[in-house]
Amino acid sequence: MLRTACTQLRRWHDAGFAQLNVAVNFSATQFKQPDLHETIRKALDSARLDPRFLEIEITETLAMQDAETTINTLRLLKDMGVKISIDDFGTGYSSLGYLRRFPLTSSKIDRSFVRDADRDCDSAAIVHTVVALARVLKLTVLAEGVETPSQVEFLSREGCDRMQGLPFRQALRRGRSAQAAAGTGIPGTDAAGTPALRRGLNRPRRRIRRGSGRRPCAPTARAGARRCG
Repeated sequence: MLRTACTQLRRWHDAGFAQLNVAVNFSATQFKQPDLHETIRKALDSARLDPRFLEIEITETLAMQDAETTINTLRLLKDMGVKISIDDFGTGYSSLGYLRRFPLTSSKIDRSFVRDADRDCDSAAIVHTVVALARVLKLTVLAEGVETPSQVEFLSREGCDRMQGLPFRQALRRGRSAQAAAGTGIPGTDAAGTPALRRGLNRPRRRIRRGSGRRPCAPTARAGARRCG
């Protein structure tokens, strides 16, 4: 999968989409293979790719299985110039001391937190805390599983850097991915290849059913602030 991803990205670069990068998710088995950094280096060299265009994704739970080994492996990759993202951020049981030592470049907020963040105060508080922690660690923040315009607006207010989900576009086939990311004729991206937020698509906020156990959020007088009802 890694070699395929690098080769495909090389084709996109050669086709004129030189700003694109690729993120590859590693399983626990893949991440624990001996000399992983050399395997990644060979894949990059074979595809003639600059390491800065590759991002490795690992889950928080995987990272904590053998934290010291993880730190050493990630440092080798970071020294190569590869970007490193921690997936499902906030769902594991990470020690903040270890998180501080991981040489990460970005984090992804898990969809389980995003799902109700725009209408439930507890979920909103978790997202706010995860974003704040990522900021302290100097990480770029990406929210996954975004489904509605109201979620987009909430995450934007919280300072989320990037989002992925249906308000932008559905998953694309390989042949259309580069065109979409480059913003060449497919709705939802700007000229720089960044998905354009769909402003003005607010739907009425859904009411929380009694007995649901959720605490609904309501706007306060201060712009962007929310209070629990």
